[in-house]
Amino acid sequence: MNPRLGLLQPYPFERLRALLGSATPPKGLRPISLGLGEPQHPTPALVKDALAANLGALSRYPVTLGLLELREAIAEWLARRHGIPKPDASKQVMPVNGSREALFSIAQAVLDPDERDALVAIPNPFYQIYEGSTLLAGAKPVFVNALASNHLRPDWSAISDAEWKRVRMMFVCSPSNPHGRVMTLDDWKRVFELSDRHGFVVVSDECYSEIYFDEARAPLGALAAAKKVGRDAYPARSISTKRERRWERLPLRRRWGATRIRAWWCWGRCPSARAHRDCARVMRRETRPCSRNTSSTAPTSAPP
Repeated sequence: MNPRLGLLQPYPFERLRALLGSATPPKGLRPISLGLGEPQHPTPALVKDALAANLGALSRYPVTLGLLELREAIAEWLARRHGIPKPDASKQVMPVNGSREALFSIAQAVLDPDERDALVAIPNPFYQIYEGSTLLAGAKPVFVNALASNHLRPDWSAISDAEWKRVRMMFVCSPSNPHGRVMTLDDWKRVFELSDRHGFVVVSDECYSEIYFDEARAPLGALAAAKKVGRDAYPARSISTKRERRWERLPLRRRWGATRIRAWWCWGRCPSARAHRDCARVMRRETRPCSRNTSSTAPTSAPP
């Protein structure tokens, strides 16, 4: 067995269910759950209609990296939403099977398990998969408190210079899970500056970015922030390796009230994005078997 499995913590919502299992609300009162976040409105008809119209495709395996048409639509949306040049859908965009697949596999792609002292910077409180993916990739989490006394900003200054030299990846989440704070442009500048200085990958988890009240004030994401600070070549074409360490994932399911539909995607222009695609090819089911000649390292596809 993988000895790192023993490092994982129990899933908090399983613990919460056990704690509340015997609790009953007073008569006449409806309980309000503050546990797992779920949409409180019905799934829109357009989502259900689109699913029903395509049920005939259930008998076929999907393309491993997602349909090009879907990736093109995602790239166009990214350009509209963030005011950036359209990403290359064939190389920089990939649909994923839910947030956990994306966040787990990017850690396996970026982190080297043989580097025993590698660190991953994680804001605290945090989404638990940040910790789990870090530990199973052989690195150690360094938790950075986001306290009310600091306006819920992660205190990156709490990480020592010696620790920064060991940081290989940083998770950021905006709007933050669980407290909802949105990163400002100054916050993004700080993250970019730290990444430039220490050379780590920034993983921007923007799972709640499309839940907001004012259409004129959508939450600022990593892509738009990068453009605002003058990184105009990013993401369409990068002329500096300092601009090639961004990776982000975005959701569909919560805004559209479809929590059981894994409609997420990730975007990146960096070596880690290419590694993530390779990782996804291995993790997902392929429709054709392959064999390996023990005298050669080159895989050979089996006959159809």
